[in-house]
Amino acid sequence: MAMFQYLVLLFIILFAIMPLFKKGQRTTYMIFRAVATTFIVLIGMFLSFLIPDFGIILFLAVVLLVLLLEKWFYTTKFGIVLLIVLLAGSGTGVYYFFYSDPAIVSGYLEETDTTSLYLSIDGEVKIDTAPGQERPLASTVKIMIAAAYAEQVASGELDPEALVPLEELGTFYLANSDGGAHADWLASVEDDITDSQIPLQDVAQGMIVYSSNANAEYLLDLIGFDSIDERMEAWGMLDEQETLVPLVSSLLLVDDLGEEVENLSHAEIRERSVALHSELESGERTLPDSFHMSSSLQRIWSDSVTSASAASYGDFLREVQTGEWGNAEENAILRDLLEDAYLFEDADYLGGKGGSTGFVLNQALYAKLDTGEEMELVFFMDDLNIFQQKRVARSSNDFLIEVLSSENYRNALVNQFGK
Repeated sequence: MAMFQYLVLLFIILFAIMPLFKKGQRTTYMIFRAVATTFIVLIGMFLSFLIPDFGIILFLAVVLLVLLLEKWFYTTKFGIVLLIVLLAGSGTGVYYFFYSDPAIVSGYLEETDTTSLYLSIDGEVKIDTAPGQERPLASTVKIMIAAAYAEQVASGELDPEALVPLEELGTFYLANSDGGAHADWLASVEDDITDSQIPLQDVAQGMIVYSSNANAEYLLDLIGFDSIDERMEAWGMLDEQETLVPLVSSLLLVDDLGEEVENLSHAEIRERSVALHSELESGERTLPDSFHMSSSLQRIWSDSVTSASAASYGDFLREVQTGEWGNAEENAILRDLLEDAYLFEDADYLGGKGGSTGFVLNQALYAKLDTGEEMELVFFMDDLNIFQQKRVARSSNDFLIEVLSSENYRNALVNQFGK
């Protein structure tokens, strides 16, 4: 909440308590009104500290609840009219927030200069709205980790059946920082856990399918940061992608340094994050049992993670789809991971990886459509506020279904965004 809103709420408490100073007004209703008003306001203010991005919603909810304690609000014509207006406005707001439509996604892609859209059909680029423009990848960068993992498994450097102690994964688990992804993955593989150990292949699948950041950090440790850099350079990815910054360790870095991170270059963020990663791996540093970061610091972290252009991921996935990336075994391992994350009946196959933060919503995928065409679709959205991010996320699945299943919709997008 803004300072002005806090002052208004404090005035509301004062307004409710003031009548009690007069003995004649200390009725049961007036005492209840004062206590209930104070309770509602304090709860609203407390929640605004926990979830600051919803400050305006909490402020309006508190005002509405306090008004409902006022008899005149539902016993006078003015109060009833005001109640109807507020309820209608609230209903419209809820509908606006929860309504799902592919046009919501395409609208944001069209109206802002902080998004990228890439579409290729059978190797022909139909749309590339931001050539060369690098945007934060969030978890979409895990495609690179999966590719390096596939190469090392194929070469025999990694054994997918090797058992990984859950305690080692826990070394990189930052509680309350991944939207429940790691916990959901653990629940899904409960039957595969033996003596508190899990096969390495399950760890890789958890990174892609459930987007576990802890699993990604563990695999980075296993593969090696220098090896990741070498592989990405060999694939040509570093032309339009930054070197990889570990997600968990960079969160810890931002938590340590705060706004000072904004003064660091990408290379410095990467170096310090890798150093923190090493401290976690060695046990020199441990992660807290609970983690909370302010919205402002979350935005700084979101901006500090690895960035890349949409075309770089579209081109990479094109090579994966056609078999040009890697040898046959490497390609098959990577595709199994990427295609395990999606289920869509109207395509022969569909694979890829999404990614999001509170301000980012990304998707990078490839598919063979029911028309026989091979498609690569990438969209990166950055600098969304909390409401935009939630609203676009709610409609992104409908958008993907339309693109995948409707040739007319794809043609409309090409007409709207094409070169």
